Amino acid sequence: MCIEEIIDYENYYYEDVYFEELLNKTLKEIIVNDDCCSSWEEYILFRTIENEEYIMYHEQECSEMVWIEDICGDIKKLIGKPLKIVQENSNLERGEENYEFSQTYTFYKLANENEYVTIRWFGCSNGFYSERVEFVKKIRKNYKFKE
Repeated sequence: MCIEEIIDYENYYYEDVYFEELLNKTLKEIIVNDDCCSSWEEYILFRTIENEEYIMYHEQECSEMVWIEDICGDIKKLIGKPLKIVQENSNLERGEENYEFSQTYTFYKLANENEYVTIRWFGCSNGFYSERVEFVKKIRKNYKFKE
């Protein structure tokens, strides 16, 4: 399933939230889409026992590439127990002259009593475009119709 199939702007809006919002939440489902022919379709969807949905992805522009480089640990073992560690760390490396290129590794660390997982995203660009990984909460729009 590609990112366009899980993003529904008609019925939901997507609020940027801190990754740390997952702290103490219990996950009931994790969907990793990292086997795409196009890196802009890669995402991870986290669904909690409260039916909250969070999506980690990168919205590709034109002169950058951002993708899931690696997942260390068994991400499915994060399901069913509260998350006790939720951290985001990244680095940025730039070319020496006129910011001719940049590359960013972003590490997302999650742990519960069963498993410790590190998700590593990699981004590279010409130095002008963002390599940021988005983390959003999916929120249902409440429509009120006039009678």
